[in-house]
Amino acid sequence: MNSQPTISRRRAISIIAGCCAFPATGLATETPVLEWQGTALGADARIVFRDGQSRETREMLTRVRDEIDRLENIFSLYRPGSALRTLNKTGILAGAPVELTALTRRALWYADITGGAFDVSVQPLWHLYATHFTENPAGAEGPPRAAIAAAMARIGTRHIKVTDTSIRLDPGTELTFNGIAQGYITDRVADLLKQYGWRNVLIQLGETRALGSHPAGRAWEISLPDGARTMLRDGALATSAPTATRFGMDRLFHHLFDPASGRPAAARAALTIAAPRATDADALSTALFVLPPATHAAILARVPGAAKCAGKNRS
Repeated sequence: MNSQPTISRRRAISIIAGCCAFPATGLATETPVLEWQGTALGADARIVFRDGQSRETREMLTRVRDEIDRLENIFSLYRPGSALRTLNKTGILAGAPVELTALTRRALWYADITGGAFDVSVQPLWHLYATHFTENPAGAEGPPRAAIAAAMARIGTRHIKVTDTSIRLDPGTELTFNGIAQGYITDRVADLLKQYGWRNVLIQLGETRALGSHPAGRAWEISLPDGARTMLRDGALATSAPTATRFGMDRLFHHLFDPASGRPAAARAALTIAAPRATDADALSTALFVLPPATHAAILARVPGAAKCAGKNRS
């Protein structure tokens, strides 16, 4: 699962006011655009609007800023007082935000269809590895087996009880939504933009969502981690890669945990999933990175429109 390290993060809310109109990379210079850059859940964030000089665009950016800020107050592992931090600290959240209960239920569904490979309760493993490598930065073996076993006893969907209005965790269990929340927030921003009639917008909030086409009328051209390119129109992409966060000095220890073993999944190339919504692309890329390729097709078939994304290198 994706988890955030404790890093210095610029807040999206502090960057909105600095937006200016200019042609973004890859956009037609004859098309005025406004590109906002900031962060969301610790990831680099970027939104490209057409007609960047308009007052309506700047007003829409303010709404987007407020929505990102509101959702971070629910899903952030690091914001003091966030709903998720409160849940992890107390083990129960009565009157939970509807967004948190809804995404928890979606996460439990993904745990079911992936045989537990997608698991939002792996936060105890994150704590274990982060602490171990802070104390042993040059260690090559990782945490002791007994410590991994103790952490694994606290993870799994059986430790999560969710209703329409509350979430309860068994003692010692903690959640992280960093394998699905970036996609979810991306979709919520996209839904907000659509509500106000916006099209031809590219949203990159850790994951990527395109509303309509490029302002010049073509599909959006997206760079993949291997340098290949793919085209995106009215859809989403999400990538999982072991290079995003590493523990210690050994490339074997990264943030994409296999809940079946309590260790990072076997290192492989980055995996990109395309789907109609970023929430699904995000969860699928996380889970399928952990699972053997032979299992992928059956899981992808459970989510209409989802597929592995194979980009093409430019000739």
